[in-house]
Amino acid sequence: MGSIKLILKFLGLILISIVLLVIVFLAYLTLTDYRPKPSEDIAIQGKSGYPADIRRQFTVLSWNIGYCAMGKEADFFYDGGKMTRPAFNYFQKYLNGVYNSVCKADTIDFLFLQEVDQDARRSYYINEIELLTKGLHDFNYSFALNYKVGFIPLPLHSPLAKVEAGLLNLMRFKPVSVKRIASPVNFSWPKNLFFLDRCMMVSRFPLSNKREMVLINLHNSAFSDGVVLRRHEMELIRSTVTEEYNKGNYVIAGGDWNSVPPGFVPAVFRSGEKASPVTEQISDDFLPAAWQWVFDPAFPTNRDADSPYRKGLTGVHIYDFFLLSPNVQVDEIRTIPDGFTWSDHQPVYLRFSLKEEFVPMANPALNNK
Repeated sequence: MGSIKLILKFLGLILISIVLLVIVFLAYLTLTDYRPKPSEDIAIQGKSGYPADIRRQFTVLSWNIGYCAMGKEADFFYDGGKMTRPAFNYFQKYLNGVYNSVCKADTIDFLFLQEVDQDARRSYYINEIELLTKGLHDFNYSFALNYKVGFIPLPLHSPLAKVEAGLLNLMRFKPVSVKRIASPVNFSWPKNLFFLDRCMMVSRFPLSNKREMVLINLHNSAFSDGVVLRRHEMELIRSTVTEEYNKGNYVIAGGDWNSVPPGFVPAVFRSGEKASPVTEQISDDFLPAAWQWVFDPAFPTNRDADSPYRKGLTGVHIYDFFLLSPNVQVDEIRTIPDGFTWSDHQPVYLRFSLKEEFVPMANPALNNK
């Protein structure tokens, strides 16, 4: 009987120790939790003072680079796969591929990059901001954090651990300001300690006609339990773009929407891949008809990450695209197919020009107020 009591006492002490460790761990994460303000000014780095000119065409490339660790051989634990990071030799290959692709984009005016790591175990603690901005050293750049967690313990066999990541803008022109606009809602405690603090990055470029070109880099919530968050994020986007347009500004919003654009009908892409069934699509009446949802229906932009990429077998989607205000003209839109070699997303290229005409519109976000 005495030995049983000792065993129970020992097991009790272990249980109490585990509970105390969990409490201390959650307390640490709570005290160190990243709490951004609703709106914050973001530093503008670089020396380019080249002004934007309304008379010229502009180009922008949007690409979720998958923190240079989500190439075609990779899967991801939180998407149903096994990995939290690839083997280092694969990571080096993806990193070099992303770096070379960004360097070759030196003729493009703006680059919207998502999932850029600053300091994270999943990308071997490489500062990708420093690397990529050196690749385009004559561009201005701004970075907005949207993921900062001291330690993510799952999966236990290979924790995701530390993550610091966000949105990176590379800009040929000099913006007058760049702001981080926080998502209006997040998960409740303690779930919020481990997930992203979503935001959009809003850059303003003064024009000769006294208006501004407003560029918005965004990355909306993912996963099935992010549906409610995405709705709030979309309401913020709708209110922001409409307000800016009604000031007479030109608005270009792009990035990883984690939703399918209005007007997209699943079909077989030019690459021979079949689009996955649509689970969430932005409604046709989200904005007035004059607003433009711009995407390339010929190629997918995202692939499922529950297993390594296999053409024709892996599920594919169009999640990366642009929203343009009525006073912006689309001159070219195309996805750049790279076989998901470097990331689980493919880059999307837009060429556009600015119109002089302007017709104010009601803000649909105020319809029910």
